[in-house]
Amino acid sequence: MSAVEWTRDLRLAFRLLAKNPGATVLAVLSIALGIGLTTGLFAVGDAVVLRPLPVERPQELWTANSRGDDGNWMMYGWPDYLDMAKALQGRAQVVTTQRRGVHIGTESDLVIIQPASANYFQVVGVKAALGRASLGETEGRPETVLGYRLWQTHFASDPHIVGKTVLLNQQAFLVAGVMPESFTGLARGNLVGVWVGPEGWFRTLGRREEEQSRDGQFEIAVRFRAPLTSARAAAELDAAIRGPGKHKPAPGNLAGTALECFARPWQFELLFGGGLAAVLGLVLFVACANVAQLRLAQGEVRRRELAVRISLGGGGWRVTRQLLVETILLSLAGAGLGLLLAQFLMEKVTEFGRALDPNGDFGIRLDYRVLLFSAGALLLAVVVAGVGPALNAARLNIAEVLKQSQGVTMRRRRFRQA
Repeated sequence: MSAVEWTRDLRLAFRLLAKNPGATVLAVLSIALGIGLTTGLFAVGDAVVLRPLPVERPQELWTANSRGDDGNWMMYGWPDYLDMAKALQGRAQVVTTQRRGVHIGTESDLVIIQPASANYFQVVGVKAALGRASLGETEGRPETVLGYRLWQTHFASDPHIVGKTVLLNQQAFLVAGVMPESFTGLARGNLVGVWVGPEGWFRTLGRREEEQSRDGQFEIAVRFRAPLTSARAAAELDAAIRGPGKHKPAPGNLAGTALECFARPWQFELLFGGGLAAVLGLVLFVACANVAQLRLAQGEVRRRELAVRISLGGGGWRVTRQLLVETILLSLAGAGLGLLLAQFLMEKVTEFGRALDPNGDFGIRLDYRVLLFSAGALLLAVVVAGVGPALNAARLNIAEVLKQSQGVTMRRRRFRQA
Protein backbone atom coordinates (compact mmCIF):
# COMPACT_ATOMS: atom_id res chain seq x y z
CA MET A 1 0.00 0.00 0.00
CA SER A 2 1.52 3.32 -1.08
CA ALA A 3 1.84 6.50 0.93
CA VAL A 4 -0.61 8.20 -1.43
CA GLU A 5 -3.29 5.62 -0.64
CA TRP A 6 -2.65 5.95 3.10
CA THR A 7 -2.94 9.72 2.84
CA ARG A 8 -6.19 9.42 0.89
CA ASP A 9 -7.63 7.00 3.44
CA LEU A 10 -6.67 9.26 6.33
CA ARG A 11 -8.23 12.32 4.73
CA LEU A 12 -11.42 10.45 4.00
CA ALA A 13 -11.50 9.02 7.53
CA PHE A 14 -11.14 12.47 9.09
CA ARG A 15 -13.90 13.81 6.86
CA LEU A 16 -16.32 10.96 7.61
CA LEU A 17 -15.68 11.09 11.36
CA ALA A 18 -16.19 14.86 11.37
CA LYS A 19 -19.58 14.41 9.65
CA ASN A 20 -20.89 12.59 12.76
CA PRO A 21 -19.22 14.38 15.70
CA GLY A 22 -21.55 13.01 18.35
CA ALA A 23 -20.79 9.36 17.60
CA THR A 24 -17.10 10.17 17.15
CA VAL A 25 -16.81 11.87 20.55
CA LEU A 26 -18.75 9.05 22.24
CA ALA A 27 -16.44 6.41 20.73
CA VAL A 28 -13.28 8.33 21.67
CA LEU A 29 -14.47 8.85 25.25
CA SER A 30 -15.40 5.17 25.63
CA ILE A 31 -11.96 4.06 24.47
CA ALA A 32 -10.27 6.74 26.61
CA LEU A 33 -12.09 5.58 29.75
CA GLY A 34 -11.23 1.96 29.03
CA ILE A 35 -7.54 2.55 28.32
CA GLY A 36 -7.16 5.21 31.02
CA LEU A 37 -8.68 3.15 33.84
CA THR A 38 -6.92 -0.09 32.91
CA THR A 39 -3.54 1.62 32.40
CA GLY A 40 -3.82 3.46 35.72
CA LEU A 41 -4.76 0.28 37.59
CA PHE A 42 -1.98 -1.67 35.91
CA ALA A 43 0.54 1.03 36.87
CA VAL A 44 -0.53 0.76 40.53
CA GLY A 45 -0.37 -3.05 40.54
CA ASP A 46 2.96 -3.05 38.72
CA ALA A 47 4.56 -0.56 41.14
CA VAL A 48 3.25 -2.23 44.29
CA VAL A 49 3.84 -5.87 43.38
CA LEU A 50 5.28 -6.68 39.95
CA ARG A 51 8.05 -4.20 39.11
CA PRO A 52 11.52 -5.62 39.89
CA LEU A 53 13.62 -3.73 42.42
CA PRO A 54 16.13 -1.46 40.63
CA VAL A 55 19.15 -3.35 41.92
CA GLU A 56 21.83 -5.39 40.22
CA ARG A 57 20.81 -9.03 39.65
CA PRO A 58 17.91 -9.13 42.16
CA GLN A 59 17.66 -12.91 41.75
CA GLU A 60 20.97 -13.19 43.66
CA LEU A 61 19.90 -10.95 46.54
CA TRP A 62 18.18 -12.50 49.56
CA THR A 63 16.76 -11.20 52.83
CA ALA A 64 17.32 -13.14 56.07
CA ASN A 65 14.61 -13.68 58.71
CA SER A 66 15.20 -15.40 62.05
CA ARG A 67 12.95 -16.61 64.87
CA GLY A 68 13.41 -16.54 68.61
CA ASP A 69 12.51 -19.45 70.86
CA ASP A 70 9.02 -17.96 71.18
CA GLY A 71 8.49 -18.61 67.46
CA ASN A 72 8.19 -14.93 66.55
CA TRP A 73 10.32 -13.21 63.92
CA MET A 74 12.96 -10.94 65.40
CA MET A 75 15.26 -8.13 64.27
CA TYR A 76 19.04 -8.24 64.43
CA GLY A 77 21.67 -6.33 66.38
CA TRP A 78 24.92 -5.02 64.90
CA PRO A 79 26.96 -7.87 66.49
CA ASP A 80 24.62 -10.34 64.72
CA TYR A 81 25.49 -8.74 61.39
CA LEU A 82 29.21 -9.05 62.12
CA ASP A 83 28.82 -12.73 63.07
CA MET A 84 26.77 -13.47 59.92
CA ALA A 85 29.22 -11.67 57.65
CA LYS A 86 32.09 -13.65 59.18
CA ALA A 87 30.24 -16.97 58.78
CA LEU A 88 29.82 -16.47 55.01
CA GLN A 89 33.07 -14.60 54.40
CA GLY A 90 34.42 -15.28 50.90
CA ARG A 91 31.23 -16.99 49.74
CA ALA A 92 28.63 -14.27 50.17
CA GLN A 93 28.35 -10.55 50.84
CA VAL A 94 26.22 -9.56 53.82
CA VAL A 95 24.76 -6.09 54.40
CA THR A 96 22.55 -4.65 57.09
CA THR A 97 20.19 -1.67 57.37
CA GLN A 98 17.57 -0.26 59.68
CA ARG A 99 14.97 2.51 59.51
CA ARG A 100 14.89 5.43 61.91
CA GLY A 101 13.77 9.04 61.95
CA VAL A 102 16.09 12.05 61.90
CA HIS A 103 15.75 15.82 61.77
CA ILE A 104 17.43 17.42 58.78
CA GLY A 105 18.80 20.95 58.89
CA THR A 106 17.00 23.18 61.37
CA GLU A 107 13.51 21.85 60.53
CA SER A 108 11.34 19.92 62.96
CA ASP A 109 10.01 17.48 60.34
CA LEU A 110 11.37 13.95 60.47
CA VAL A 111 12.73 12.12 57.44
CA ILE A 112 13.63 8.45 57.20
CA ILE A 113 17.31 7.77 57.79
CA GLN A 114 18.74 4.37 56.96
CA PRO A 115 21.91 3.47 58.83
CA ALA A 116 23.66 0.80 56.77
CA SER A 117 26.87 -1.18 56.64
CA ALA A 118 29.61 0.54 54.63
CA ASN A 119 29.34 -2.01 51.78
CA TYR A 120 25.59 -1.49 51.30
CA PHE A 121 25.50 0.23 47.90
CA GLN A 122 28.33 -1.87 46.49
CA VAL A 123 26.55 -5.12 47.37
CA VAL A 124 23.09 -3.95 46.32
CA GLY A 125 24.55 -2.70 43.05
CA VAL A 126 23.05 0.80 42.74
CA LYS A 127 25.06 3.73 41.45
CA ALA A 128 24.45 7.32 42.46
CA ALA A 129 22.71 9.73 40.10
CA LEU A 130 25.04 12.45 41.39
CA GLY A 131 28.39 11.96 43.09
CA ARG A 132 29.31 8.67 44.74
CA ALA A 133 27.32 6.03 46.59
CA SER A 134 29.71 6.04 49.55
CA LEU A 135 29.02 5.63 53.28
CA GLY A 136 32.56 6.07 54.57
CA GLU A 137 34.44 9.16 55.67
CA THR A 138 36.15 12.01 53.84
CA GLU A 139 38.81 14.01 55.65
CA GLY A 140 37.49 12.75 58.97
CA ARG A 141 33.90 13.74 58.25
CA PRO A 142 31.17 11.09 57.90
CA GLU A 143 29.46 10.84 54.51
CA THR A 144 25.78 10.66 53.72
CA VAL A 145 23.86 9.78 50.56
CA LEU A 146 20.60 11.62 49.87
CA GLY A 147 17.39 10.14 48.51
CA TYR A 148 16.20 11.63 45.23
CA ARG A 149 12.91 13.06 46.52
CA LEU A 150 14.54 14.64 49.57
CA TRP A 151 17.12 16.18 47.24
CA GLN A 152 14.28 17.60 45.15
CA THR A 153 12.07 18.91 47.95
CA HIS A 154 14.56 20.00 50.62
CA PHE A 155 17.52 21.02 48.46
CA ALA A 156 15.62 22.25 45.37
CA SER A 157 17.45 19.73 43.12
CA ASP A 158 20.75 21.54 43.73
CA PRO A 159 23.14 20.12 41.07
CA HIS A 160 26.11 21.16 43.23
CA ILE A 161 24.93 19.46 46.43
CA VAL A 162 27.77 16.90 46.34
CA GLY A 163 30.54 17.98 48.71
CA LYS A 164 28.32 20.30 50.75
CA THR A 165 27.55 19.86 54.44
CA VAL A 166 24.11 18.95 55.77
CA LEU A 167 22.91 18.71 59.34
CA LEU A 168 21.35 15.50 60.63
CA ASN A 169 20.10 15.94 64.20
CA GLN A 170 22.37 19.01 64.28
CA GLN A 171 25.44 16.93 63.37
CA ALA A 172 27.45 17.76 60.24
CA PHE A 173 27.62 15.23 57.40
CA LEU A 174 29.29 15.52 54.00
CA VAL A 175 27.04 14.78 51.02
CA ALA A 176 28.74 12.06 48.96
CA GLY A 177 25.98 11.60 46.38
CA VAL A 178 22.31 11.45 45.45
CA MET A 179 20.49 8.22 44.63
CA PRO A 180 18.53 7.82 41.36
CA GLU A 181 14.78 8.46 41.48
CA SER A 182 13.98 4.78 40.97
CA PHE A 183 15.81 3.62 44.13
CA THR A 184 14.16 4.32 47.47
CA GLY A 185 15.53 1.35 49.42
CA LEU A 186 15.06 -2.42 49.44
CA ALA A 187 11.56 -2.29 50.95
CA ARG A 188 8.74 -1.43 48.56
CA GLY A 189 6.89 1.73 49.46
CA ASN A 190 9.44 2.95 52.03
CA LEU A 191 10.92 6.28 51.03
CA VAL A 192 14.41 6.61 52.52
CA GLY A 193 15.57 10.21 52.85
CA VAL A 194 19.23 9.73 53.75
CA TRP A 195 21.70 6.89 54.19
CA VAL A 196 24.61 6.95 56.65
CA GLY A 197 27.37 4.46 57.41
CA PRO A 198 28.29 2.87 60.74
CA GLU A 199 30.71 5.63 61.73
CA GLY A 200 28.12 8.30 61.15
CA TRP A 201 25.39 6.41 62.99
CA PHE A 202 27.22 5.02 65.99
CA ARG A 203 29.62 7.88 66.70
CA THR A 204 28.53 11.11 65.03
CA LEU A 205 24.86 10.59 65.87
CA GLY A 206 25.64 9.10 69.30
CA ARG A 207 24.23 5.57 68.93
CA ARG A 208 27.19 3.82 70.51
CA GLU A 209 25.03 1.57 72.67
CA GLU A 210 23.57 -0.05 69.52
CA GLU A 211 27.03 -1.09 68.37
CA GLN A 212 27.26 -3.65 71.17
CA SER A 213 23.61 -4.61 71.56
CA ARG A 214 22.03 -7.70 70.03
CA ASP A 215 18.53 -6.34 70.64
CA GLY A 216 18.67 -4.03 67.64
CA GLN A 217 16.38 -3.24 64.73
CA PHE A 218 18.68 -4.11 61.86
CA GLU A 219 17.68 -6.15 58.83
CA ILE A 220 20.01 -8.47 56.92
CA ALA A 221 20.43 -8.97 53.17
CA VAL A 222 22.79 -11.44 51.50
CA ARG A 223 24.21 -11.68 47.98
CA PHE A 224 25.83 -15.01 47.10
CA ARG A 225 29.23 -14.91 45.44
CA ALA A 226 29.92 -18.62 45.01
CA PRO A 227 27.44 -21.47 44.41
CA LEU A 228 25.67 -21.88 47.74
CA THR A 229 22.16 -23.17 48.32
CA SER A 230 19.78 -20.96 50.26
CA ALA A 231 19.11 -23.77 52.75
CA ARG A 232 22.83 -24.20 53.49
CA ALA A 233 23.37 -20.45 53.76
CA ALA A 234 20.36 -20.08 56.08
CA ALA A 235 21.71 -22.84 58.34
CA GLU A 236 25.14 -21.19 58.56
CA LEU A 237 23.64 -17.76 59.22
CA ASP A 238 21.44 -19.26 61.93
CA ALA A 239 24.37 -20.99 63.60
CA ALA A 240 26.31 -17.71 63.64
CA ILE A 241 23.80 -15.94 65.92
CA ARG A 242 22.96 -18.81 68.32
CA GLY A 243 24.76 -19.69 71.47
CA PRO A 244 25.81 -18.17 74.79
CA GLY A 245 25.71 -14.38 74.83
CA LYS A 246 23.80 -14.24 71.56
CA HIS A 247 20.13 -14.56 70.65
CA LYS A 248 17.79 -17.12 72.19
CA PRO A 249 17.83 -20.64 70.74
CA ALA A 250 15.45 -21.25 67.87
CA PRO A 251 12.31 -23.32 68.48
CA GLY A 252 12.86 -26.99 67.86
CA ASN A 253 9.96 -27.51 65.46
CA LEU A 254 10.65 -24.49 63.22
CA ALA A 255 13.56 -23.39 61.09
CA GLY A 256 15.56 -20.75 62.95
CA THR A 257 16.56 -18.68 59.91
CA ALA A 258 15.04 -18.53 56.44
CA LEU A 259 16.12 -16.74 53.27
CA GLU A 260 13.71 -15.07 50.86
CA CYS A 261 14.77 -13.85 47.43
CA PHE A 262 14.09 -10.23 46.48
CA ALA A 263 13.16 -11.40 42.96
CA ARG A 264 9.72 -12.97 43.00
CA PRO A 265 9.42 -16.47 41.48
CA TRP A 266 8.15 -16.65 37.91
CA GLN A 267 5.11 -18.64 39.06
CA PHE A 268 3.98 -15.66 41.17
CA GLU A 269 4.69 -13.23 38.33
CA LEU A 270 2.67 -15.40 35.95
CA LEU A 271 -0.24 -15.89 38.37
CA PHE A 272 -0.57 -12.32 39.62
CA GLY A 273 0.51 -10.58 36.43
CA GLY A 274 -1.62 -12.84 34.25
CA GLY A 275 -4.64 -12.45 36.53
CA LEU A 276 -4.26 -8.67 36.62
CA ALA A 277 -3.93 -8.49 32.84
CA ALA A 278 -6.98 -10.75 32.37
CA VAL A 279 -9.19 -8.66 34.65
CA LEU A 280 -8.09 -5.37 33.11
CA GLY A 281 -8.40 -6.84 29.63
CA LEU A 282 -12.00 -7.81 30.37
CA VAL A 283 -12.77 -4.25 31.50
CA LEU A 284 -11.22 -2.86 28.32
CA PHE A 285 -13.04 -5.45 26.19
CA VAL A 286 -16.39 -4.27 27.56
CA ALA A 287 -15.55 -0.64 26.76
CA CYS A 288 -14.38 -1.51 23.25
CA ALA A 289 -17.39 -3.78 22.64
CA ASN A 290 -19.63 -0.77 23.19
CA VAL A 291 -17.63 1.10 20.56
CA ALA A 292 -17.93 -1.89 18.22
CA GLN A 293 -21.72 -1.85 18.61
CA LEU A 294 -21.73 1.85 17.85
CA ARG A 295 -19.60 1.28 14.75
CA LEU A 296 -21.88 -1.55 13.61
CA ALA A 297 -24.89 0.73 13.98
CA GLN A 298 -23.09 3.37 11.92
CA GLY A 299 -22.28 0.72 9.34
CA GLU A 300 -25.98 -0.10 8.94
CA VAL A 301 -26.70 3.58 8.31
CA ARG A 302 -23.88 3.70 5.76
CA ARG A 303 -24.84 0.48 3.94
CA ARG A 304 -25.86 2.26 0.73
CA GLU A 305 -22.74 4.41 0.72
CA LEU A 306 -20.47 1.40 1.22
CA ALA A 307 -22.32 -0.69 -1.37
CA VAL A 308 -22.02 2.08 -3.96
CA ARG A 309 -18.29 2.37 -3.30
CA ILE A 310 -17.88 -1.37 -3.76
CA SER A 311 -19.93 -1.34 -6.97
CA LEU A 312 -17.77 1.47 -8.35
CA GLY A 313 -14.70 -0.73 -8.06
CA GLY A 314 -13.54 0.03 -4.53
CA GLY A 315 -13.62 -3.64 -3.58
CA GLY A 316 -14.38 -5.26 -0.26
CA TRP A 317 -10.82 -4.94 0.99
CA ARG A 318 -10.75 -1.24 0.13
CA VAL A 319 -13.90 -0.58 2.18
CA THR A 320 -12.67 -2.80 5.01
CA ARG A 321 -9.37 -0.92 5.10
CA GLN A 322 -11.16 2.42 5.20
CA LEU A 323 -13.26 1.36 8.21
CA LEU A 324 -10.15 0.05 9.97
CA VAL A 325 -8.38 3.37 9.39
CA GLU A 326 -11.34 5.17 10.97
CA THR A 327 -11.19 2.84 13.98
CA ILE A 328 -7.43 3.34 14.30
CA LEU A 329 -7.91 7.11 14.40
CA LEU A 330 -10.61 6.74 17.07
CA SER A 331 -8.39 4.40 19.09
CA LEU A 332 -5.34 6.67 18.85
CA ALA A 333 -7.37 9.66 20.01
CA GLY A 334 -8.86 7.55 22.82
CA ALA A 335 -5.42 6.24 23.82
CA GLY A 336 -4.02 9.77 24.01
CA LEU A 337 -6.85 10.92 26.27
CA GLY A 338 -6.58 7.64 28.19
CA LEU A 339 -2.91 8.21 29.00
CA LEU A 340 -3.76 11.66 30.33
CA LEU A 341 -6.49 10.09 32.47
CA ALA A 342 -4.07 7.38 33.66
CA GLN A 343 -1.48 10.01 34.58
CA PHE A 344 -4.13 11.93 36.54
CA LEU A 345 -5.20 8.78 38.40
CA MET A 346 -1.59 7.87 39.24
CA GLU A 347 -0.92 11.34 40.61
CA LYS A 348 -4.06 11.20 42.77
CA VAL A 349 -3.19 7.74 44.11
CA THR A 350 0.33 8.95 44.93
CA GLU A 351 -1.03 12.06 46.68
CA PHE A 352 -3.45 9.92 48.68
CA GLY A 353 -0.65 7.57 49.70
CA ARG A 354 1.59 10.45 50.78
CA ALA A 355 -1.25 11.91 52.83
CA LEU A 356 -1.51 8.61 54.70
CA ASP A 357 2.28 8.19 55.00
CA PRO A 358 4.55 11.13 54.06
CA ASN A 359 7.52 8.75 53.96
CA GLY A 360 5.84 6.18 51.73
CA ASP A 361 6.13 6.08 47.96
CA PHE A 362 5.75 3.13 45.58
CA GLY A 363 6.98 5.10 42.58
CA ILE A 364 3.76 4.85 40.54
CA ARG A 365 4.62 6.33 37.15
CA LEU A 366 4.36 5.95 33.38
CA ASP A 367 7.46 3.88 32.66
CA TYR A 368 8.21 1.60 29.72
CA ARG A 369 6.32 -1.32 31.30
CA VAL A 370 3.13 0.73 31.65
CA LEU A 371 3.53 2.14 28.14
CA LEU A 372 3.88 -1.39 26.76
CA PHE A 373 0.64 -2.29 28.50
CA SER A 374 -0.97 0.81 26.95
CA ALA A 375 0.27 -0.25 23.51
CA GLY A 376 -1.33 -3.66 24.03
CA ALA A 377 -4.54 -1.99 25.18
CA LEU A 378 -4.53 0.14 22.04
CA LEU A 379 -4.11 -2.94 19.85
CA LEU A 380 -6.98 -4.66 21.66
CA ALA A 381 -9.16 -1.59 21.16
CA VAL A 382 -8.47 -1.59 17.41
CA VAL A 383 -9.19 -5.31 17.08
CA VAL A 384 -12.37 -5.38 19.17
CA ALA A 385 -13.83 -2.08 17.96
CA GLY A 386 -12.76 -2.30 14.34
CA VAL A 387 -12.51 -5.83 12.98
CA GLY A 388 -16.19 -6.76 13.42
CA PRO A 389 -17.63 -3.69 11.67
CA ALA A 390 -15.00 -3.93 8.92
CA LEU A 391 -15.73 -7.60 8.17
CA ASN A 392 -19.45 -6.91 8.27
CA ALA A 393 -18.97 -4.24 5.61
CA ALA A 394 -16.82 -6.54 3.49
CA ARG A 395 -19.67 -9.07 3.33
CA LEU A 396 -22.19 -6.60 1.96
CA ASN A 397 -24.45 -7.97 -0.76
CA ILE A 398 -24.43 -5.11 -3.25
CA ALA A 399 -27.56 -6.15 -5.17
CA GLU A 400 -29.54 -6.65 -2.00
CA VAL A 401 -28.49 -3.29 -0.55
CA LEU A 402 -29.32 -1.46 -3.78
CA LYS A 403 -32.68 -3.26 -4.00
CA GLN A 404 -33.51 -2.28 -0.41
CA SER A 405 -32.42 1.27 -1.16
CA GLN A 406 -34.66 1.43 -4.24
CA GLY A 407 -37.56 0.07 -2.22
CA VAL A 408 -37.08 2.78 0.40
CA THR A 409 -36.93 5.42 -2.33
CA MET A 410 -40.18 4.18 -3.91
CA ARG A 411 -41.97 4.21 -0.57
CA ARG A 412 -40.82 7.78 0.05
CA ARG A 413 -42.17 8.86 -3.37
CA ARG A 414 -45.56 7.21 -2.74
CA PHE A 415 -45.75 8.85 0.65
CA ARG A 416 -45.07 12.27 -0.86
CA GLN A 417 -47.64 11.74 -3.64
CA ALA A 418 -50.24 10.74 -1.10
